[in-house]
Amino acid sequence: MDEEKRLRSQLRGKLWFYVESIIKRELPEDVKYNSKYVNTLTELVYQQICEVGGDLEAFAQHANRNVVTSEDMLLRTRKNKDLQDFLKLRLMELRDANVGRQSKR
Repeated sequence: MDEEKRLRSQLRGKLWFYVESIIKRELPEDVKYNSKYVNTLTELVYQQICEVGGDLEAFAQHANRNVVTSEDMLLRTRKNKDLQDFLKLRLMELRDANVGRQSKR
């Protein structure tokens, strides 16, 4: 259990770093924010990640699989057509790139 706690702490720390870097990049320079804002946004993102992860695990288990697949993610995004279309496009690009790599071998 200590290992899981340590990993969660590391994840939160890295997530905090990335959330803050996105805030710095996306907000205009004249907009001020504090660490409480970053912490709150990080916690929101962390909770969302946990929820999505739980759903993906449940979809895989329902299909009697031990591994989460891209189909599980597409099922999770079924209510957000724009996101689902983006993921489908990206998935096709990745598959095409893999086919190209395999044909060069």
